[in-house]
Amino acid sequence: MKATAADVGRSFHEYLSRVMHGGVSVEITYHGRRAAVLSPLPKKMSGAEFAKILRRHKPDPEAADEVARILKEHDEHERKEMADRFRSAH
Repeated sequence: MKATAADVGRSFHEYLSRVMHGGVSVEITYHGRRAAVLSPLPKKMSGAEFAKILRRHKPDPEAADEVARILKEHDEHERKEMADRFRSAH
């Protein structure tokens, strides 16, 4: 669904109700350009539901390597930040 910012501003409660109860997303335009999307929050998933999805997942070694690389970079960045904070505190 699309709507202008002016329309959404005038009838916000109606658009919000459509999003919350109808499960639709509203693309909001401002002066003819896409500006925002009003969409429902994702439904929370139980641990059991998540585990079921993981069991169906086919391993992807390339993706696993990329995730491992990103986690390593994150850990190195965290260690550097902690060391910098420690040095500046003493």
